[in-house]
Parts: sequence; C-alpha cells; structure tokens
Amino acid sequence: MKRSVILLSLLVASSAQADPYAFEMIVVDPNDPHPLGDEVRLKGVNNMGQVVGSIDVDEDDPRVRGFIWSEDNGYQLIGSPESPALNVFPEGVDDNGRIAATVNRDYAQYDFVVSRASTYNTSTRVWSEHHPWGGCSSQMQAMSEGGWFCGELADLDQSGDCGSFFIEGEGFAGDGSSIARVGRLTSGASYAQDVNDLGNAVGEASIAGTFSTQAYFSTFGGMIEPLPGLGGSYWSARGVNSYDVCVGEAWPTGDSYNYAV
Repeated sequence: MKRSVILLSLLVASSAQADPYAFEMIVVDPNDPHPLGDEVRLKGVNNMGQVVGSIDVDEDDPRVRGFIWSEDNGYQLIGSPESPALNVFPEGVDDNGRIAATVNRDYAQYDFVVSRASTYNTSTRVWSEHHPWGGCSSQMQAMSEGGWFCGELADLDQSGDCGSFFIEGEGFAGDGSSIARVGRLTSGASYAQDVNDLGNAVGEASIAGTFSTQAYFSTFGGMIEPLPGLGGSYWSARGVNSYDVCVGEAWPTGDSYNYAV
C-alpha cells in the first residue's frame, strides 16, 4: 500500500507587522506518490531553507537515497561514495549546504554491511568519511547550522569483534578539521543526540550495571557531565542551542510516561 508523504516547512516573516509565522504544507496523495519513491523522511533544515532527508526509491531499486530540497530547486538526489550506491541517510545540513549523513558501506573484511559517519559537500560533490578511532560502525545524528556534527562510533568488543551495534558505542563531535570524543559517564555506551555551534554535545549515556539511562552535556574536547533528571531511571537530552540551553525528556519515579524537560 502506498504511503502518503508530508513536507512541512516553517517560514519566519521578516516584517514585524506581518504574521510572524507562515506555514506551508505540501501533501503528496497516496494514490499519486512522489515520482522518486514511496516514503520521504525529513531530518534537517538550515537557515537558508534547505531541507535534507532520505527517500525509499521504487521497488526495482530497493535503496534508500539521500536528497536535499529547496523551494527554488525542489528535490535533488545526492550522490553516493560507492557505486552501486548503498543506503544514504542524511541527518542535518549546515548553512553552507554541507550534509552530515550515515552511509551504509560494504567492506570485504566484514560479513555484513557496516555504516560510516560522513559529510557531503553539495558545492564540490565530494564525500568525506569521519570514522575517528577504528571500531566497526559509525553513524551521524545531527549537524548544526555552523557546521558542527555529532554521532556515535561502535567500538570493538572484548574479543576484538564488532558484536552488537553500539552496545559499547561512544559519542563524538567535530567540525571536519577536528573530532573529539564525547566521553562516558561510566563504562556504558554514550550516544550523541545534538551539537551546537560551539561544538558542545548532548545526549544520553547508559549507566553500567543498571538499566538506567542518564542525560549528559559535554564541552568539545572537555569533560562530560550529567544533567539533572526527574528522579526516574531514564532521562535524555535531545537538543542544545548556542547558549547551551538543552531540551529533552525524563521519566519521573512512579509515572508511566515521559515529561518534556
């Protein structure tokens, strides 16, 4: 069954006298799907109004392709670092049109497809891979308007194998010229969810020996520190702006649902 696709863009008016928010919604009819494929996922937008995401192409070509969209140019598929192209999942775009993406790669030394955190320059059409400390797989999570990106790397397990994806993972942040570890609150895995234009990252960390997850804030190349929660066993930071204001979610003790924090 065909699935409908919804594209929602938010435009901020330049005049104080005008309506401060103008919304435009484009709905693709399920009976008249997008010509590129059946489902579109939007993942990031910059201050230029460029939107990035991924799209499932048709059944004769079962890949996930990355794209960049703008009001002037419409959909433009981005190239892949391999041919034939494997799945490309853009996660964010900066104000210069550089895209942070997770790219599935097929390396001969592994018996499965692994992923690599990468950036794509829409001006030069050149891919750069960001896989800083060995290990098995890496993936992007976000990119700031100023060009900082963040994600996670899956380390080798104690036997030297890849093991389960990101069970021993560690977050990282960088801008292409330098990359730094987010760090760990304990020996458990850490996941980077967002990064700001200062290179400071937020996310969540698994607390070793427990079933709890804790939000953290990490300065670029500095120390990782826990963020306060609401007393439960789970809280996570999902976003951070350039003033280091964080947003996320937390599960208070005794409640069966999460609070926005």
